Amino acid sequence: MQLKKVALFISVLVGAIIGVALVNQPQQPQPLVQLVEDGASLKLSTLYGSTTITEPVLIELIKSPAFQRLGKVRQYGVVCYARPNEPEYTRLQHSLGVFFLTRAYGAPLSEQIAALLHDVSHTVFSHVGDRLFNSNYYLYGNNSYQDNIHEWYLEKSGVMDILRRYDMAHACSSEAKRSQLCFEQPSPDLCADRIEYNIAGGFIDGMLTQAEITAMMKSLHFYNGHWFFDDLNLAKKFAHISVQLSESRWGAAWSIFIDQAAAAAIQRAVTLGLVTHDDVHFSTDDEVWAKLTTSSDPEIMTQLGHIKNYKEHLKLAAPSPETIHLHGKFSGTNPLVMTEAGLQRIRDVDTEFNAQFEMAKTTITAGYHAKLKITPTITTDMSGVAPKFA
Repeated sequence: MQLKKVALFISVLVGAIIGVALVNQPQQPQPLVQLVEDGASLKLSTLYGSTTITEPVLIELIKSPAFQRLGKVRQYGVVCYARPNEPEYTRLQHSLGVFFLTRAYGAPLSEQIAALLHDVSHTVFSHVGDRLFNSNYYLYGNNSYQDNIHEWYLEKSGVMDILRRYDMAHACSSEAKRSQLCFEQPSPDLCADRIEYNIAGGFIDGMLTQAEITAMMKSLHFYNGHWFFDDLNLAKKFAHISVQLSESRWGAAWSIFIDQAAAAAIQRAVTLGLVTHDDVHFSTDDEVWAKLTTSSDPEIMTQLGHIKNYKEHLKLAAPSPETIHLHGKFSGTNPLVMTEAGLQRIRDVDTEFNAQFEMAKTTITAGYHAKLKITPTITTDMSGVAPKFA
C-alpha cells in the first residue's frame, strides 16, 4: 500500500510539470459538434447523440453574435499557443454539448437555455479571466469570474433582449440556477456541465472511444435531482478520467503557469493601453493574442515566452523566497452508481480510486512551488485592472 501511494504521488508530480500523466498525447479527433441548418431548424450532432432544434428562441440564441463568439474562445485557454498541435475544443462546442445533455435527459426549455448560455460571459482565454480579476476561483473554489458577471454580460451583449422577447428572462437568473440540477450541481457531483467537459476531455486525450461514450450515455440517468450510472465499471472509468484530467490539464503546474503568464501579459497590455477591458470581455482569443504578440514591451514578451516555452522555463522546486507559488483547482468527481445496496459513491466502493482522488486533491489544492530559468515577472496582485460594471 505504501509503494502504491508513492507511485500515485510521483504520477501526480510528473503530470503537473509536463501534463501527460496517465494519458495519451492529444490527437485530432472527429468533430466534437456539428451544427447544420435544415430549413427553419438546426440539426445538432454531438459526441453524445443528435437532436433537431426547432424552438425559435434556441435558434436565435445560437445564431446571436454573443454565442457565436464562443466559437473563438477555447475551452483550455492559451494551451493552443503553448501546444500548437492541440485539438480544437471551444466554449461553443462545450456549450452545445451541455445543452444537448440537458435536452436529452429531460430538462425543461428554460434549463436548456441556461445550459446553452452558461459560458457566454467567459473572457478571452477562458479561466485566465479568473486570475486577471482575482475571483478566488482557484484559491477557494468560489464562483468563477464569468459566473459573477453573467447577468451583467447578458445585458451588455444583447442576449437578455432576446430572452425577454420570448418571456425567458428568468432562465439564467441566480434564483433559477438553484433549481437547475440537471445542468449544474456543486462539485464533486455530476451535472451536464461536468459530464460534458470530462467526456470531451477524455475523448480528446485518447482516454475514451466513441463506443465507450455511447455506452456511458446509456448507463447515465438523471432522476429526482441526481445523476448516476447503472454500470459500476463505466462509473469508475468516468471518475478516473476526471482525476486524470485534473492532474494532467487544468490542475497541472504547467497549465496554471501559462494561465498566470497570460493574465500578467494582459494586465501589462491594459496598463499600456494596448488591450481594453472590452477586448477582454467581448473579443476573441486570437484577436487579443495578436495584440499581445505584436507588442515589443519586454514584460509582455517575457510572459509570452513563458507560454510558448513552458517546458524549458518551468521547474518544480522546494518552497523558498526564490520560488513562485502556483495555485490550482482540483476538479475530480465522485459519481453515484446504482448497486444492489442502492446509490453509492465511487469513492465508497473503490478504495484504490479513493486513494488516487485524495492524493491528487491534496497535491493540486496545496499548489506547486517552481523556479524560472529567467527572472519572473508574474504577479498575483491584479486587482488594479478590474473593471467597474454599470
